Amino acid sequence: MTRTEFKKRSGAVLLILMLWGGLAAAHVIYYSYWKRNRLLEESLHLAWREGELPAMRGRILTPDGVPLAWSELTHDLYRLKSSRAGKNTRLRSLLQNFFGEPLEEEEDGTGILLKRSISPDQILRLRPLLRRFPELEIRPRSYRRNTDIPALRAKTGKTQYDPQRKREAGISGWEAEYDRELAGTPGIFRVMLDRSGAWVPGTIEILAPPMPGKDVTLPPEVCKP
Repeated sequence: MTRTEFKKRSGAVLLILMLWGGLAAAHVIYYSYWKRNRLLEESLHLAWREGELPAMRGRILTPDGVPLAWSELTHDLYRLKSSRAGKNTRLRSLLQNFFGEPLEEEEDGTGILLKRSISPDQILRLRPLLRRFPELEIRPRSYRRNTDIPALRAKTGKTQYDPQRKREAGISGWEAEYDRELAGTPGIFRVMLDRSGAWVPGTIEILAPPMPGKDVTLPPEVCKP
């Protein structure tokens, strides 16, 4: 290779490196200055998620105030579906030792249900695992209770979860007749998620609090067995 050819090739390589460096610098300036605000908005949109806070359903009462139907609150333990398989195996073993029995592990579209109706004492003792495994989540759930009086129990009716309205809805009896008054209005919350889809502690915001349903006091004539 002659000296002239060497200079030409060296110049070509240097030119390519300069062009590459110029393009890289242009990209840095473009994304850090021109598109900065838009990228920040997109990242916040991806990080924040909104959800509904269920409203407690109102009570059905006799004329003298005896409850015929009412809601009670409990809590269920969930695992987000985005967590890794190997980590899930370790977590499953720890939880089975904690509860002393196999887990339920039912998928409902928003996560994996691990345990229903965990007690307040269990929630407190689960804190170390909740900090260690952010994919774990405790969710509140209300369930309906009815009177033990057989004749009035049949008239009170039943409720069923409505996936479209995302709440318990009356499907028979007084539960269906007074569903509008009993239902209440769900609230809205917003929370930030990390890369694995787990809630970031301390980021929950209540955008609109839930409004509980109204109590319905029945007229005397309909409560006769």
